[in-house]
This record gives sequence, structure tokens and C-alpha cells, in this order.
Amino acid sequence: MNLKKDSYLPTVFTKEIILLLLSFFLLISLSFILKKSALIPIRGIDGWKYFIWTRSLAHDHDMDFSNDLALLKKYEDVEFDPPGVKMGPAILALPFYLVTDWAIKLTGSPDDGKEGFSRLHQSSFSYANLFYGLLAFFFIFLFTRRFLPGPWSVFSVLVVGFASQLLY
Repeated sequence: MNLKKDSYLPTVFTKEIILLLLSFFLLISLSFILKKSALIPIRGIDGWKYFIWTRSLAHDHDMDFSNDLALLKKYEDVEFDPPGVKMGPAILALPFYLVTDWAIKLTGSPDDGKEGFSRLHQSSFSYANLFYGLLAFFFIFLFTRRFLPGPWSVFSVLVVGFASQLLY
């Protein structure tokens, strides 16, 4: 691997990085094939709490969740108290959500009438989590590459990746 002096970041894509990316791409593709859909709806109360933060920041530009929870009951069979979770994941997912919302409004999709609760909006939130999870595995690879030879660092990252809840 070609490294700059005093740097642990690769200057070119090595075969280990390509193998790692290909493995995760195949894992994600397999999960979509098994689900028969590329749309990933939000599951679990914690996911909805983070999603409500994102939706409220994008649509209402406030942190009052009363209207968001009322709309959520209208579109989904989910009920919970106002979010008691941190807003960090919501801020990270916000760019993905905003691009999806913009694309839905630009194309005139039927999902536009769901006020930010469509399956596409939910999927954008899930894809943001997937993106940041893969980014974390890449950083784990860069870290393990400092201590292990290439194939072993790829293997260790794959073991952690397959053992994680990345595609839950």
C-alpha cells in the first residue's frame, strides 16, 4: 500500500479496500433481494424518535413535536411520547432527507402528499444510517490496517460487519 510519510491514509485504492467495498455491496444487495424492495421502512420506536427529529427540523424548523406526532399517527400505526433521544443522528441524516424531499417535490411523486412520512423519506433516513455505518467500517479498516496485514484487516472488518446490526 502506498502511504504518504507520517500518514495512515492510502493514496490509492488497494485491492483490500476494493474487496471490502465489494463485500459490503454484495451484502447490501443480498438484503434487498431477500426483502424484494430497496425501500427500507423505519422499524422500532428508537428509529421513529430519531426520524421525528429529522422531519421536524426539515419541515417545521422547530423542536415542537406535537404536530409531528399527530401527523405520524395519521400515516403510520406508531404511537410514542415525544422523543427523548439526542438529535445527532437526525442532523447527520438531514442532508439525505432533504435531497429526497426535494426530489419528491420536483418530480411530483404521489409520496408528496404524505408530508414527510412517505416510504421514500423513511428510506432516505435508513440509507443515511447505512452510509455512516459503512463509513465507520472503512475507518475501522484504516485503523486495523496499521496493525494487521491487508487480508487480515479486511477479514476482521468483515467479521465485525456481518456480526453488526448494520442492515437491521
